Amino acid sequence: MKKLALAVLTGALIVGMVNPAGASVSGPCDGSATIQGTTYTPANDTPSNPIVLPNRNGVTIPYQGNVGFSNKDFNGKIGVTIAGVNVKIDDWTGVNDDDIREKVGEYELDDFYDQVDSTVPGGRVPGLWRLWVEHSADGGSCSAFALIKIEGNPLSTPAGALTLILTLIAAGLLTRSLWVKVKGGMVKQRIVLGVIAGLILGLGIGLLMFMYGLRTLDRTVLIYLPLFLAAVGLALARWGPMGRPLNS
Repeated sequence: MKKLALAVLTGALIVGMVNPAGASVSGPCDGSATIQGTTYTPANDTPSNPIVLPNRNGVTIPYQGNVGFSNKDFNGKIGVTIAGVNVKIDDWTGVNDDDIREKVGEYELDDFYDQVDSTVPGGRVPGLWRLWVEHSADGGSCSAFALIKIEGNPLSTPAGALTLILTLIAAGLLTRSLWVKVKGGMVKQRIVLGVIAGLILGLGIGLLMFMYGLRTLDRTVLIYLPLFLAAVGLALARWGPMGRPLNS
């Protein structure tokens, strides 16, 4: 993992470590990396212009970079952010008696994917991921974020196909919640159906937005959007144009 840490902090990823609001590199680190003929720099700082990683085996990434402080006795960690929670993929420590601060080399992308597949729920799924990294040594520290887009057709994966199917089913159930008949009184069955369908629909839409590179797995995708559509489902079932008790 030392090799991954050096690649992350001194080339392969540090150059694009950003969030949707702009650059988020903290500390004296810099570098560049070339992936499939494209050289990435700190200018790659928006969801529409992320670092693009090919979703295939055998990819080698040339990189170069440096850290601007004494790099002895270092440690750090790397991970992805899901719903605002940092999920660690791996960590590292080292002595580095020679105080190596600059590096030019190549990084095997398979090493990173192996870590993702073994530690992240659902494994490697095409989409827009928010990657974070922290590194410190006796002379200073660096921390940063990256927007990483893993290429691929989401619908060719089990997770993507299942998400689309559940989203379509939820949309149908939400519509159905407007019409479910009850024997009188409050439309409890219709409300329950509307809320559940809204939750699933919101989560499905959010996950599809992630898989197609529109958003990362943030709180909006995984929490706020499902809750909002659950509220919409409740309102439609209870107070919508057809949301009144229907006697059989």
